[in-house]
Amino acid sequence: MANIIEKVPPQAVDVEMAVLGAMLIEKEAILKVMDIINGNDFYKEIHTQIFSAINDLYIGNRPVDLLTVSEALKKNAMFSAIRGTHYLTELIDSVHTAANVEHYASIIRDKSISRQLINIGSAMISDAFNEQNSSYETLDKFQTALFNISQQKGRKGFSSVSKLVIPMLQKLEKLHSNPKEISGLSTGFADFDFKTTGFHPSELIIIAARPSMGKTAFALNIAEHVAVVKKNPVAIFSLEMKQEALMIRFLASLARVNISRLRNGQYNSADWPRLTGAAEKIAEAPIFIDDDSDISVIELRIRARKLATELKTKGSPLALIIIDYIQFIHGSGRKFESRQQEVLYR
Repeated sequence: MANIIEKVPPQAVDVEMAVLGAMLIEKEAILKVMDIINGNDFYKEIHTQIFSAINDLYIGNRPVDLLTVSEALKKNAMFSAIRGTHYLTELIDSVHTAANVEHYASIIRDKSISRQLINIGSAMISDAFNEQNSSYETLDKFQTALFNISQQKGRKGFSSVSKLVIPMLQKLEKLHSNPKEISGLSTGFADFDFKTTGFHPSELIIIAARPSMGKTAFALNIAEHVAVVKKNPVAIFSLEMKQEALMIRFLASLARVNISRLRNGQYNSADWPRLTGAAEKIAEAPIFIDDDSDISVIELRIRARKLATELKTKGSPLALIIIDYIQFIHGSGRKFESRQQEVLYR
């Protein structure tokens, strides 16, 4: 471990110099670079300062060249220490053309991501030894940090409508060829699907009603349709009911048998074939149940991410997460004035 920490972090100083030099000699290069990296991606602090000066000049619609950047940095002690104007000249001399500036910027970004991963790894080790926070809080903290880094790769900025209109027309044509098709995830409730076009990725749907009005039954009917009929994976966090209670509800619904008769064992012989048939369908359905009644937001998120990752590697992305119900989830130690505030914070 000590050998790893003592190593020089991933960096490409020569490439950083070439990028800054290209930004000084060609105005168009500034936009190209700014779309890929920011000042924090540079390894050398002075390069971060020079990049920031160029960025400020460009945003202020002022000329960007050796003299203006030198003037902007003349009060910077670090810039003076390296004979600033002379160093800017070295940057310009380090590159002959700005043709490859996007490729160079991508190299800087990759090195920056590697350094961020090293920093996260070191911080993770420190936090794990510290033990001030729970292991779940530490795990969630660094899962989030890693996720944020992974999103950096997806920075893409604006998209021209000329590239968006054709895919949209193709989607509309597909929908027109099958008017009954639901664009989102079908719930099995025709009127609901017609009004909402189904559930869509990243949506938060809250089923609200007074007690004993059928909220859980409604959610389980949706889960049944999504997983049993459509074969899409569903995760259920049941904080109120145990797995056995959910299973008997699934069996009663699929077999069309009165649930009271199942609970007291008074079903008749004619019900048995339907029950076994329903059991076979449920056994093949991608339904995953977590009935831990003492779960925090952090633990729920960790378990959901883990399941989603496992399913994605198998080629079956997680389609739906059901939480029954959200008021039973507890926080991670943060103090709130009321239970309502804690629920809203989640």
